[in-house]
Amino acid sequence: MVSRTGLQRFLFIVLMAGLAIAQPLYALLGRQAEFFVAQGWGATQLLLFAGCLSLVLPVFLAFLPVLGGALHRRCGAGLFWGIAGLLTWLAALPAAIRLGLAGTAAVAVAGGAAVILLLAWRRWYALQLFFEVLSPAILLFPLMFLGFSEATQLFRTQTTEIGKVGSQGREANVVWVVLDEFPLLSLLTPDLQIDRTAYPNFARLAGMANWYVAGTTGADTTVPAVTEALTGVREGPGDQRLPTASNYPRNLFSLLQGRYDLTVKETATLLCPPQACSGP
Repeated sequence: MVSRTGLQRFLFIVLMAGLAIAQPLYALLGRQAEFFVAQGWGATQLLLFAGCLSLVLPVFLAFLPVLGGALHRRCGAGLFWGIAGLLTWLAALPAAIRLGLAGTAAVAVAGGAAVILLLAWRRWYALQLFFEVLSPAILLFPLMFLGFSEATQLFRTQTTEIGKVGSQGREANVVWVVLDEFPLLSLLTPDLQIDRTAYPNFARLAGMANWYVAGTTGADTTVPAVTEALTGVREGPGDQRLPTASNYPRNLFSLLQGRYDLTVKETATLLCPPQACSGP
């Protein structure tokens, strides 16, 4: 039978784990959902991530003092105050940084705030009851993340638009390579020709291909630049679409699928339709 004090300690750690670990990660990754695209995650992996972050991890941390208390009462109490202190300090640290503090000052202020809160929680029953009632609110963090962040787009059905490739001329192998953060200027001589001494293979490729010297990307960061190159769609102001096949059904891969066998490795996008790129 779990005592009232044990239950309060359990719920306190669960709540502080949500505030100190889960909520900051949700806030960060909810604004940078390209991280999940780069990992190749879909709806299933996203749900598992939220479940582990909001349920498995907090409950595991909260059970450690319970298990320690089964061995020895002081061991359980020590584990509780150690875990609770660390989580409270982690929860207070961002607030100290937002106050304009940095380095040692932010660490010290957050530590002082954590000590004061823990002492107040230990002394006042009303504060214990407040945290106990507030503990179910941690479920709001994954709900907001899964329902109202950029990551919500990963739940959309992967519908694609199959294009048509003209039948004139013979088929040819197509190789599309993106060299990230490799500016054209690095290849050129002072007279704006490819340096045949430093880059003989690039020069040979340019000599046997159509080289558009004035061609450039439409963006200066990886994800929008690659997305624009593969879709022909320029990202507008405030466009928060993730680079997935469901958001850009008409792209190079959907255009070529059916007539060409596609071997695709995307490290920052998921534009190739699943039915055309079933491999890892």
